Amino acid sequence: LLQISLFFIMLFIGYIFYNNYFADKKTQESSIVNSQTKKNIDSLKKNEIIIKDKNENEEIKNNVIKNLKYKLNIAESGTYEIRANSSEINLKNGEEIVLMKGVIAIFSDKKSNKLLINSDNAVFNSVNYNTLFSGNIKIQNKEDIITSNKLEFDFIKNIILVYENVKYIGLKGKIIVDNIKIDLITRNVEFFMNNDNDNVKILSY
Repeated sequence: LLQISLFFIMLFIGYIFYNNYFADKKTQESSIVNSQTKKNIDSLKKNEIIIKDKNENEEIKNNVIKNLKYKLNIAESGTYEIRANSSEINLKNGEEIVLMKGVIAIFSDKKSNKLLINSDNAVFNSVNYNTLFSGNIKIQNKEDIITSNKLEFDFIKNIILVYENVKYIGLKGKIIVDNIKIDLITRNVEFFMNNDNDNVKILSY
């Protein structure tokens, strides 16, 4: 009976000793491992967010192109070249629309006569080549200079329409008018006002 009692007492002491030391230590280790794993998962999530943000920024940057240039042969008119310091390409209704800044355009007819256009901005349609220029526009044709706020290059109608704060400066004088229309085929130039009752102002030198 004494030996049996001592055996059960030894089992009881061993059970208490295991729970107090080994079980707690295992629980602590498990807690530390779980905590470290959670930190690693959180760190991975943060890294995924950073990488995703970086890729999104790169996509936006990749949408902007430096020194973009288009050179086109227009069968009935001549050649048209347009380039910009920076351009952003967008798709609108299935058409590629290019938003340009720091723009230079050159139109050359079949007789190699050149029309040079400078502007702050332009919207270029790469499907039909129509271009809307805006901001500090300067048009130069030999000795003649035209300045304005807006200019539309319409290749479907083969015309250039200049409007908004238009001034024509030539060797013999200056013309202040609302609109100037240039026919790309015939090279005819038309001056007209928005209101039929207003007159075109001509200042001769």
